[in-house]
Amino acid sequence: MAAIPTRAECCRSEACVRRVREETPTWKAQLAVTPIWSPVAAFDVDAELMFADRKLRSGLDGDMTRLILFAKDGF
Repeated sequence: MAAIPTRAECCRSEACVRRVREETPTWKAQLAVTPIWSPVAAFDVDAELMFADRKLRSGLDGDMTRLILFAKDGF
């Protein structure tokens, strides 16, 4: 059974350097919209809508859409 390399040994290896280089984004974009609504005093309703997109040097790409809802009651 081979010994597990330390983090320093791994980061010096060519495979690790190549993987980090391939996973570096060539471009990324992100947009978040967060309106806050207060229907009554001391109560806030909040919805955050987020879009993100990125592409890696290796050609992989991905996107994300996320909706988060918040409610806060001040007492």
